[in-house]
Amino acid sequence: HRETLVFGMNLAAVLRELSRPAEAEPLLREALRGLSTQLGEQHPDAFSAAGHLSSLLLHLRRDLGEAEPLARRAWEGSMRHFGQEHPRALQASSDLGQLLLERGRPA
Repeated sequence: HRETLVFGMNLAAVLRELSRPAEAEPLLREALRGLSTQLGEQHPDAFSAAGHLSSLLLHLRRDLGEAEPLARRAWEGSMRHFGQEHPRALQASSDLGQLLLERGRPA
């Protein structure tokens, strides 16, 4: 169910804040997979999950090659769905920028 997947995504955010990223990552991967399948990749919940997973991978400083397309997906979806001035779009822009800087590829 969608609600269960969104709950898992929110729980993963809490686990990350509690410095328990190893527990957060599988929840985010499951949420991304499930939400993308159930709602479509362009649904706000799906690109939110992509953004959360990308942010976690950046936080862990690993799999940045995987993180970049996820961050771009979150950014593009947020810009298209919410508009460039919306807080979620601004956060997605910031997250993508941080990731690109970390990878040595300024935006």
